[in-house]
Amino acid sequence: MSGLILLGAVLLVVALCAGIAALFGFSKSRVHLIITAASAALVLVFCWVIKLVLPSADTLMTLVRNNLGLIGEQFGANAVEITTQALEFAAISPTLVELVLQLVVALALPMLCVVLFAVLFLTAWVVSLLVFAVVAIVRAILRKRAAKRAAKLAAEQAETVEGEAVEVEVTQPKRRRNPVLFRFIAAGMGAVQGVIIVAILLIPLSCYLSIAQPTLNELTAQGVLPADEPVIAQVQDVINELDSAPVLKAYRTLGGKALSDSVMSMKVAGMNVKVSEELSSIITLSQHVLALADNTDFATYGEEEAAIISAIGDSFADSRLLSPIVGDVIFAATDAWLNGESFVGIEAPSLGEGGELLEPMLVAVLEILHDDARQAVLLQADVKTTAELVSILARSGALANLSDTNALMSALGGDTVNTLVTTLGANQSMKRLIPEIMNLGVRAVGQVLNIPANASAVYDQYMTTVTDTLNNVSRLPEQQRLQAISEQLNTAFDTAGMEVDTQVMELYAAAMLHDLVENNTQEITEADVQAFFVLYAQSALQATNALSTRPTFDLLADQKAADPFAGTVYGRMSEQQRQSCAAVAVASLCVQLSALDADDADIVQKATELVTETFTDLLGSDSAVLEQLMSIEITAPVSSKTNECVSSMQSTEDMKKTSTVVTLETLLIDTKAAAENITSETIDMDANAITAIFDTAASLTDVLDGGELNITDLASSVGTILDSLAQTNTFGKDKTADLFTSVLQSETVRDAAKIDMQTATQLAGKATEGEGSYADTMNTVAGAANIMETLSKDGSISQDEMVSLIRSLNAQTAGMIEVYVTPARLVENKIPEKYSLVTSDLIKSLFGYIADSDKSNAEKEAKALNQIMDIALAGKDSKDSKLFSSAPGAGDGKLPTAAESVNTMLDSKAVRHALKDVLTDGSKVTVFDPYELSGKIKPGSKDHTEFVVAVKAYGQAHPEVDQLTLDAVAALFGVNLND
Repeated sequence: MSGLILLGAVLLVVALCAGIAALFGFSKSRVHLIITAASAALVLVFCWVIKLVLPSADTLMTLVRNNLGLIGEQFGANAVEITTQALEFAAISPTLVELVLQLVVALALPMLCVVLFAVLFLTAWVVSLLVFAVVAIVRAILRKRAAKRAAKLAAEQAETVEGEAVEVEVTQPKRRRNPVLFRFIAAGMGAVQGVIIVAILLIPLSCYLSIAQPTLNELTAQGVLPADEPVIAQVQDVINELDSAPVLKAYRTLGGKALSDSVMSMKVAGMNVKVSEELSSIITLSQHVLALADNTDFATYGEEEAAIISAIGDSFADSRLLSPIVGDVIFAATDAWLNGESFVGIEAPSLGEGGELLEPMLVAVLEILHDDARQAVLLQADVKTTAELVSILARSGALANLSDTNALMSALGGDTVNTLVTTLGANQSMKRLIPEIMNLGVRAVGQVLNIPANASAVYDQYMTTVTDTLNNVSRLPEQQRLQAISEQLNTAFDTAGMEVDTQVMELYAAAMLHDLVENNTQEITEADVQAFFVLYAQSALQATNALSTRPTFDLLADQKAADPFAGTVYGRMSEQQRQSCAAVAVASLCVQLSALDADDADIVQKATELVTETFTDLLGSDSAVLEQLMSIEITAPVSSKTNECVSSMQSTEDMKKTSTVVTLETLLIDTKAAAENITSETIDMDANAITAIFDTAASLTDVLDGGELNITDLASSVGTILDSLAQTNTFGKDKTADLFTSVLQSETVRDAAKIDMQTATQLAGKATEGEGSYADTMNTVAGAANIMETLSKDGSISQDEMVSLIRSLNAQTAGMIEVYVTPARLVENKIPEKYSLVTSDLIKSLFGYIADSDKSNAEKEAKALNQIMDIALAGKDSKDSKLFSSAPGAGDGKLPTAAESVNTMLDSKAVRHALKDVLTDGSKVTVFDPYELSGKIKPGSKDHTEFVVAVKAYGQAHPEVDQLTLDAVAALFGVNLND
């Protein structure tokens, strides 16, 4: 209606103008020129007004949203659904909605210009003809009336004055116009009118040709239209011919191009842009996005997909509108994907099965794109870097080997990581992926060495192990059940990083056997086992509070569940039954055992009485299990750490506070924070460290694929990467120490080194004290492990092995050997149990001294240390076996000659120190004949005489050696120098 009113107003103005022109004598040609010019001007004004009054994106969407009911009435429910989805997508990017609206108008305007001009021109021309006709008729009537009045007036004047001369007014004839000049003027006005008409009529052709050529080229380049089709070639020829037509060239030269550009311009998001410049970019981007949308399996990406992603980044530079629009879309898409949702039906990119290692890196890429989506420059750089990232991963073969850890690590090793780090380091936003790659390497090492993922994994493994043990123990004879549960509990606690006294392990085993096996008719579940520890923790707290001399446990779970025993064996008990069950009893018992006085001479008797009283009430006096429990000899109070650890097994969160296990969750670094420490100066260091991680992971995988892991292989590989990581600002020393601990704690390494979790943790604690090389530390540990393994096989250690070990000693490695060389491990390595304690003390003292001393006499120290081991082994031989050889090099005794043996030991400052440290109290010998050698070197025997002579001779030749040291050497052999 408003358009008709506007058109009527225009026509009224045209009619008035034409009437005025006719009244004043304007020629028709002049009026037609004015009409033509006015029509053209009105068309241009119309174009400007149309663009000016176009509704905003928000207004348009609100209008459509408010009329959904009307759309439903007219087109049905399906149309409403489609419209609603379109509105949801449109809400993602108001700029896109505005662009579409402006684009539609801009494409329609050229034809609208012609149509409107034609309507205005023809209408005005018809109206002007009508006006001229009306004016001519009116003028004719007026002239006729004027002639009659003039004739009548003349007759009246003649009658009034008779005979007088009458002056007759003579009208001068009008001056005639120059016909030649008139024709020239009319022709000029006609030419101008023609030019205006042609200019308006050529607007559509000029406008559409300006976008036809690049659009067709882009459509064929992207494969939307087949370039080899004859029809396409013909259309191309027609476009070329029209575009090069002389008339169109002249038109564009004389200002037509400016006119066309004005019509085909848009103002979107406050920016003036041309359709011809944006359309090809939009087509290109659309095709690229659609190509990637069809394949969201990131694992299958290769160079082709990388090129597409790179092209998307390039398209931003060719368009002023794509950046904000694509930014809006990427922001919305990544937001949905990061929240686990699909985006307009497109699922989040994934790495498929086997891509777990690289999945966090993919998530990090999405997070970076999400953060930079609304910043055009950053987004373009991110997309380009992502393309390079995909290209590098594809070329290296990483994406093709996601499910094969060995191949994946090999692909990421070497130059690949250096290239990745260099590429990512050049992009401020994307450099966050450098620590992500470092985390990826740590995960890979964790996967190879079976490092647990998090505390929940450790807790779940414990619960599963104990539950399976309890379910399987019913198949064993009654007399074997307690021991089986106890042994498995001990292993499970150790694997979970729990320090629990082994002397009371059978108490926990008995409680579980009673509550969960014997008094339960159903299959035991992990919930049952967890409920045992919940009840234990509650009871231990109550028992502790009841003892005024003991502190209250502050490590107890906040029981969020209304009933933590629901659905468990304890949930099926009455409150009275629950309070008298074994879990409660053993908790109270262990708290009482922890309150015993360690210096009390009757501690064993008192502990036995407490155990007997508790389990007699629980099991009955005739129980076979009670007899087994009464045989336990508890020689020390239960440590508060034991009660704390057992109580903490009620939940994962509590276990985390007491467990010594280092998990991958702890090892992984905060990538955003770490990225802040990455500079151009640190890039190379980070790249080298990460490369070492992947190379090591690959080599370890190769070793494991070939069989058992050798501790030496582990040392040479892991030590290097730890030193590399410790030097980086990204990973740092603290995380490196944690990684070292987790490596030693891993099941793979513990099996290879034949150590338990507690020993691994203690070794790591010693190794990470102070400053030192991890490579040296790992090699020392490997050396000690290999020596112990060699000793267990044939009882002999090579001189070179011992020298190498001694020369690599430092404070950290000596501390590790102190932890490693335990009496139990010496027993495992063929040292008799009764000699193991003193041997362990001697070795620890020896290595402790060597670590702080000059290593220039390593050969002497190694020879002396080997002889100490030979002496320890000699003790287990029969009394009739010969101790000293009869002559140098004879080899007919366990040891060299008495003189050689004495000189070897006393030439070693470490041995002198160790003998005084272990066998004396600083003033006199306190440990005599620890290896029971006195039976082999009896007073009066040749060996005894030669030995005493050798010791005294050495003392005389070396006055710096005091008498206490000489007495200690003699005591080692069970010899008293004063006899």
